[in-house]
Amino acid sequence: MGLMYFITTLTHFGICFCAKNVFGRILQAFIPLWIDKTVNIILHFIFAILLFKITKKLRFNKRIKTENKAVLITGCDSGFGHLLAKKLDSQGFRVYATCLQPAGLGANELRIESSERLKVVEMDVTKDESVSKAAEFIKGDLGSYGNCFVVKIFC
Repeated sequence: MGLMYFITTLTHFGICFCAKNVFGRILQAFIPLWIDKTVNIILHFIFAILLFKITKKLRFNKRIKTENKAVLITGCDSGFGHLLAKKLDSQGFRVYATCLQPAGLGANELRIESSERLKVVEMDVTKDESVSKAAEFIKGDLGSYGNCFVVKIFC
């Protein structure tokens, strides 16, 4: 994302510089010098804002296709993990929301408020046996989904 942002910024400056020069030459014939400088600055900002909005919409709003994508999120009992599980489920991802207490309030809320794509899985990240058991369940449940992205929430 950093390289794309850098290229987009350079493109903005180049286009704004060219537009400022073209409009600046036109305005010099009709407007006194001090007004011309002010108008050039204003035009520069207007072009920069417009170009940024256009390129942001074209380049940075690309969404990941959710078909055949699965996500494993740790720490879904509450907090960021809980909210992220709900958000990704609403966007169409298959979500494996791991909870320390699968019968707890947060896990039950996820089951009730989410679609059938979200699965609540019991997992204690500090115990290897629990992690292995959860991994086996997820491997068996993935089926045609193939790969699974992992999101670790440390709070």
